[in-house]
Amino acid sequence: MAASRPHIVRLAGILVASGVLLAGSRAAAQEPSQPGRLGSVNVGLQLISDAFMNSSPYTVHGEIGKFEVHYDFTKALAVDAGMAYHVAKRFAIGFTVSYVDKATTAEIDATVPHPFFFAFPRPATGSARGLRRREMGLHLQPQYWHPLSDRLLLRVYGGPTLFLLRQALVSDIVTEELGQTFHQVRIANHRSRGTSGAAPGLNGGVEGSYLVTDRLGIGFGFRWSRGTKAIDVDGRVPTPVELGGLHFGGGLRVAL
Repeated sequence: MAASRPHIVRLAGILVASGVLLAGSRAAAQEPSQPGRLGSVNVGLQLISDAFMNSSPYTVHGEIGKFEVHYDFTKALAVDAGMAYHVAKRFAIGFTVSYVDKATTAEIDATVPHPFFFAFPRPATGSARGLRRREMGLHLQPQYWHPLSDRLLLRVYGGPTLFLLRQALVSDIVTEELGQTFHQVRIANHRSRGTSGAAPGLNGGVEGSYLVTDRLGIGFGFRWSRGTKAIDVDGRVPTPVELGGLHFGGGLRVAL
């Protein structure tokens, strides 16, 4: 009986070691935990890359002239907030609202009728400052979640977008004669008018989120979105405007 004790101890050790290894392998095979809901608030830069022009007639000295306004939007500070809901395995559905408010300076080129000679227009140039673009994007985002660890989550998404735009455009100009020879004229002032509308588009992006605690974390990513809206002033020839752009940003994450 005493001789069999070492074998019993050896067998018990083998069973304990096997149990530890099996438990470890099961723990290693488990998927990292994923939050049921993930909220985000971001601040970043949106590369708009939109240059467009609108042309309008105007009447002065009883004759019709014309002016063209050139707008150039390149980048703007952008903010967004969103919420994503984990629905099944690695899939989720999210909704994000983004907002851009940008003032720019537009360049004006005009042909101004002569006060005495018909069909003898003179060139004039000027600028219009403080023309604002306010753009809101409503992004629906089916998402694929890939947890890299219990705290690090990679998300890939894409879906439809609804853009809401309000754009200030130059609607009229005021000119002023230079000297008494009427050979030169300048643009002394301008009038602007806001136009608004909605347009459909698309969005897609990639984002990484790291939870510092069980609830709070940080994240960074980029989103591409694009839409087109034709806008006009007083029923004149519509001008196509590109909406969205490439957005880089990061901010707070909240797991619920």
